[in-house]
Amino acid sequence: MTQVKLTTNHGDIVIELNAEKAPITVANFIEYVKAMARTMEPHSASAQFFINVADNAFLNHSGKNVQGWGYAVFGKVTQGTDVVDKIKGVSTTSKAGHQDVPAEDVIVEKAEIIEA
Repeated sequence: MTQVKLTTNHGDIVIELNAEKAPITVANFIEYVKAMARTMEPHSASAQFFINVADNAFLNHSGKNVQGWGYAVFGKVTQGTDVVDKIKGVSTTSKAGHQDVPAEDVIVEKAEIIEA
């Protein structure tokens, strides 16, 4: 079983990946972890993922169209739920036309693969 440890400015989060149910997404996420830290080019990192703290039905697959593809669930938090709760509780504001943006940055400082 593969796990990923995210070191954030709020603490550590460990995610257990489910390659059986979401093999392509897990493979992509592992590649992001290996290449997530940017190269010498300042804007070269590109990855986005959600840690859900509630049932977000709008993220589910609802149809084979642009709005309906949804997102694959590819793992679960096994350690650091207190850190997830801290991040969930940060103050938010509006920035550059986006709502609910953290007032102070939440930063993933490091991502590393842990074999369990």
